[in-house]
Amino acid sequence: MFEFLDPTLTVFAQSNIFITHDRIACLADFGLSSFLQLQSDSSNRAGSFRWMAPELIDPGSFGCPKFERTTASDVYAYACVCLELHTGHPPFSDVASDGAVLLNVHSGKRPARPDTSMSDDLWALVTTAWAQNFLDRPSMKTISGIMRAAARLPKHS
Repeated sequence: MFEFLDPTLTVFAQSNIFITHDRIACLADFGLSSFLQLQSDSSNRAGSFRWMAPELIDPGSFGCPKFERTTASDVYAYACVCLELHTGHPPFSDVASDGAVLLNVHSGKRPARPDTSMSDDLWALVTTAWAQNFLDRPSMKTISGIMRAAARLPKHS
């Protein structure tokens, strides 16, 4: 059932994304955290702050009745991973403390556009995907369609 990964893999997003030598991305831990949340009445806010959406930091300020991971918060994290893949550094790598990162995210600040090869189209997608209002973020289906079109891949049903 479980497959053990080569310990020499490239790691992104605080050990949740592994890139194999064949350039295949492998996700780890994402589903488990949601499963554990369903099994508990408590609001387990554990997570990687640098990839955490504003509504997870302060649910009430963003129209959410409680702390709850959603597809919209996953989209926000996806945007952060896109940035990390282009820079080789976690989001807000220039900010020393997690507390300062939380304040930046809560106030609507986001990392600057990287001085790398990130295209205008990808930067536009990233900035839309980490929108402050979770209702303004695209769905993963929309993101997938945009990425497939950019790579000229056939539509996936």
